[in-house]
Amino acid sequence: MNFSIIICTYNGQNRLNQTLEGISNLIVPESSKLELLLIDNASSDQTGQFCLEYWKTNPLPFNYRLILEPRPGLLNARIAGIKQAEFPWIVFCDDDNTLFPDYLVRAKNLIEQFPEIGALGGQGIAQIEGPIPSWFNKHQSSFAVGPQAGSNGELARGRYLYGAGLIVKKSYLDSLVQQQIYFLTEGRKSEALTQGEDLEICYWISLLDGKLYYNQELKFYHRIEAHRLNETYLNNLKLAYNATEGLLHPYHYLLKHPNPSAFGFEISQFRVMGISLLLMAKYAIMTKIDSTLENSLKVNSVRFYSFFNSRKKSKQQFNVLQKMLLELRLGRV
Repeated sequence: MNFSIIICTYNGQNRLNQTLEGISNLIVPESSKLELLLIDNASSDQTGQFCLEYWKTNPLPFNYRLILEPRPGLLNARIAGIKQAEFPWIVFCDDDNTLFPDYLVRAKNLIEQFPEIGALGGQGIAQIEGPIPSWFNKHQSSFAVGPQAGSNGELARGRYLYGAGLIVKKSYLDSLVQQQIYFLTEGRKSEALTQGEDLEICYWISLLDGKLYYNQELKFYHRIEAHRLNETYLNNLKLAYNATEGLLHPYHYLLKHPNPSAFGFEISQFRVMGISLLLMAKYAIMTKIDSTLENSLKVNSVRFYSFFNSRKKSKQQFNVLQKMLLELRLGRV
């Protein structure tokens, strides 16, 4: 069983040292091959040069490459890595992650034990600069930290795994690229908190009846910079998530409805918009009494406009996905 490790980075010069050190400390599973693809995603610092210099003094015992992706956006970087990857399992390691040395050994054992796995996620352990905010443990999943499920094993259909440390069977990703199904979400761009590409990957795997598994023994450190540990940043993360709900609705609908129809899909869009409008009206009134509810007003407003502004694009994606699913299910990934 062979793995392609993909690290996507934007201006990661000051973050990558520990990440690359973690890669060099990985235990290579027996009878396995590894490769590392580091995708420099339109960086404006010296990220690429830093990596080349690092590898001169710290060469890896397996192949490694630096790939330049000039189009900004985490999704573009990941697709560049997917296209270049040689091996059947892909490991997405963020540039602020440090994988535990046994990460791939445990992953290999789990995949051999559960061959139906389409994607496998682990548990992020926070490494925080400065004091830990009182609210952090409650919202740690927003930072790709903590358990992703109550127990090890298969996740329910419609759930997803966060992208940090995500291990994916490459054939599912190839089917996206080869079938030219366009992603509706772009992932993070530069410093913007746009997101959703990891959800889209997981939903696509589930649509093809692939299984998502979580195991708490797959561990990695997630280094969180101090400037991200405030409630404004947390609220912006939540708003960014809700901003993708309209775009991701085709997946939600198809996962819930075994016999989907275009009419039913449109009805479901208007239903969510109607509920969001009612909640907007509710919180607009309540915010005048209790200002702490202002963020709830923002969340429902963002969700409404996410659905409203993406109606046409989401309908097109629904039609594309429905057609491709019919074709692909004739021959499993």
